Amino acid sequence: MQNNRKRQTVTRIITGTGLKDGFASRCLAVYFLIGAAALLLWKKRGLGAVTDWKALLQSASFAKLSCWFIAGFCLATLVYTLLYRRGKAAEAFDPALLTGGVLCFGCVLVWRTNDVYLLTGVCLVSLPFLVYGASGYLRRRSRGKNISGQIAVVSSERKNVIVICIMTAAVACFVCATSVAKHKIFATTCYDMGIFAQMFHSLAKDLTAVTTCERGYALSHFRVHASYILYLLVPFYKLFPDENLLLAAQGLLAVSGIVPFYLIAKRRGFREKTLLCVCAVYLFSVGVFAPCWYHFHENAFLPPLLLWLLYAAEKRKLPLFFLFAALVCLVKEDAPLYVICIALYLVFEEKGRNRYFAAFTASAAALYLLLITGWLTEHGDGEMMTSSRFGILMTDPSQGLTDIVKNTLCDPGYFFSLLIREKSLILVVELFLPLLFLPFMTKKLHRFLLTLPFVIMNLVVGAGYGYAAELGYQYTFGPAVLLLYLAVLNLADFAPDRKVVFSAAAAALSLLAACSLLGNQISNLEYYAASRSHYEALEACLDSVPDDGAVLAATYYQPHIADRDEVYSISDASYETDGENVTGLKDIDRYKYIVLNRKDKKNAAVIPALERAGFTVFGECENEAVIYYMP
Repeated sequence: MQNNRKRQTVTRIITGTGLKDGFASRCLAVYFLIGAAALLLWKKRGLGAVTDWKALLQSASFAKLSCWFIAGFCLATLVYTLLYRRGKAAEAFDPALLTGGVLCFGCVLVWRTNDVYLLTGVCLVSLPFLVYGASGYLRRRSRGKNISGQIAVVSSERKNVIVICIMTAAVACFVCATSVAKHKIFATTCYDMGIFAQMFHSLAKDLTAVTTCERGYALSHFRVHASYILYLLVPFYKLFPDENLLLAAQGLLAVSGIVPFYLIAKRRGFREKTLLCVCAVYLFSVGVFAPCWYHFHENAFLPPLLLWLLYAAEKRKLPLFFLFAALVCLVKEDAPLYVICIALYLVFEEKGRNRYFAAFTASAAALYLLLITGWLTEHGDGEMMTSSRFGILMTDPSQGLTDIVKNTLCDPGYFFSLLIREKSLILVVELFLPLLFLPFMTKKLHRFLLTLPFVIMNLVVGAGYGYAAELGYQYTFGPAVLLLYLAVLNLADFAPDRKVVFSAAAAALSLLAACSLLGNQISNLEYYAASRSHYEALEACLDSVPDDGAVLAATYYQPHIADRDEVYSISDASYETDGENVTGLKDIDRYKYIVLNRKDKKNAAVIPALERAGFTVFGECENEAVIYYMP
């Protein structure tokens, strides 16, 4: 009897403390949480877990860490015991603690590293623990214990919307504030921030979109790119004529895609936890948000427009579908490719007459693509743009899109050889690993039509035009959105429990990727806060340059004085040289004002030549910029 009582007492203690089912999870969770706290402490001391690992190990104390682990485990057990007595939230305690511990450790380790190799390792190691935690939660839920009202996750549609709105607002503030700060610390250049700053000055003035800095002479930007969608921003720019508005608008456009994405996910059967997780996947998508810090581009319209187009297709609202298909085509001359791929996907996905509407849309988009590229080639700079992007598929620079298609069909082996490069492999990891490679997890082959923009715009074009294969440029805005949509499509077909596990894991890995690859953008705010008076004074000094004549400026200054009719940027081709020595600037008689950076060796080298030519100092800015003018 006494032994039975002892056994019952021990059983009650083990049950009450959760050690029977949660011992392993709790140990792992505490280990990762203690590790995260230790990493933060070492970072304050200037020690990195990877960069300073020897010094870190010399300063680490295994005995102290062990004591902290034991204390943390006891504290976690006490918390579980209190929860066990008061409610059923204890059932989710250990899985949630493990998931939180792994995420905390991973986020602290990769925060602001911008190291894709470290990120890959952390994701691969974290994934089994995240799956284990989510599976443990599902196992306990299956026992019939209702915990949905107790744990710290969204359990109703209203709470879902509130949490998603909070996350959306936080992401929007981060993206807009840090991208604007990057411009304020003079980290943007003529290509492409200065081009769009001057273009919107022209649009606000007379709707002509004329720039001088883009090609070195007066030319409408719409003869380089057919980006007529930019007219939609003109009313806002007229109200707030500041280039910072463009950067903020770009961030808001990218973030606004969460609205149609939420509606699509909800329609596809995602509820409560899974709906919250897939929305987090979008909000932490590096493919959608990384381009927001490379100045301003019209491709920022693609995330919301493509998702609204897909939502209209899902709801079978034909007028709305045609409207957004047309708007997507107006983003850029290559944007009809997205409409073609989506429409072809719908040809196989839809039934009845909707299939014919999709085929018509694909045909109309293809026709527009041919017409607009032909018009740009004949009347603008289309040939140069086509050859620079698709030159790797052309035997002659004068070839057009139809020739590119013929070349691909005649020699597909060469086309396939372009798909794999070191840069493209890294981009595949950066975009697909946070999605757990879900875009590939389907038996429906026609869905892979949605991956064609990524294959063409990023892999193939990127093989010859390297920027397209790198994260952080505007070329991932559209393809990344289609990959996210395809991930949702495939995930919706999973069994309910697998859907929970995969959506939670994808959200966690997306957060890790954002911490690693996007987190360092906060340095823009830090630099601006540390030297705000310097940057404000430099900005005010540059604003003093009159707009009554042509201005030539160093490339980092040019975007800040681009709101004028005639402005140019100093490039390597602008210098006169004698061997390796810079002796002056070419065609200086065409400029009335020249803005130089004294700290730049090439800029400083031309000052004697300018003074000999009769230029005098108009003003000096913060012992850095010097403005010369011709009296």
